[in-house]
Amino acid sequence: MMDRGIQGRLTELLQQVREVFCLPEVLGAEHLQLVEAILKQVDDDLKAGLSEARYSVYREYIEGMLSAVTGADWAQLNSEDYQESCHLCQDILSYLILTLKQEKEIKKEIVFLPYKASMWDSLESVWQAAYDDKEHCNTYVISIPYADRNPDGSAKEWHCEKDLYPDYVPVLDWQEYGIDKLKAMHPDMIYIHNPYDAYNKVTSVDSQY
Repeated sequence: MMDRGIQGRLTELLQQVREVFCLPEVLGAEHLQLVEAILKQVDDDLKAGLSEARYSVYREYIEGMLSAVTGADWAQLNSEDYQESCHLCQDILSYLILTLKQEKEIKKEIVFLPYKASMWDSLESVWQAAYDDKEHCNTYVISIPYADRNPDGSAKEWHCEKDLYPDYVPVLDWQEYGIDKLKAMHPDMIYIHNPYDAYNKVTSVDSQY
């Protein structure tokens, strides 16, 4: 299974290669060397991150692209053949990009957002199952801040209990995993305790969560 971050990076690399074949000038040796290097890197990462069956979906196209890049003298092609070759490479790369974006063998990103360490036991069994399944899941535990509330609902005192969880739970710093970073991660699942005690209104988490 492949990490989603690697999936995104490979998609960007393939898009970079596609843009090379859209250049108005004739591809020179430096362009072709760049394409070859990127395609080999993408191929290595796909082979390492996917099952043999899924990797085979990409391998044939990448090998064909590499053969075309290294085995043909692009500078000697006439204008019609050159344009046709560029368009064919663009089509192949568009297919690879779309296929990779829709790839199913991607690890699930699962985020846990507890705020009171004393309530962690209600999430721990779910976290443990996901944490143990490292082949299919990446898990993140981020202890988010919460506030005691004044009678009027305003914040009285803020707390973060990051250091109060069991030693075997890798708790991340919420300041390093702010809301913008969480949005960029696009988690598949987020687990959070009731973020606002609606009954007695004594605590609530930061409103951004």
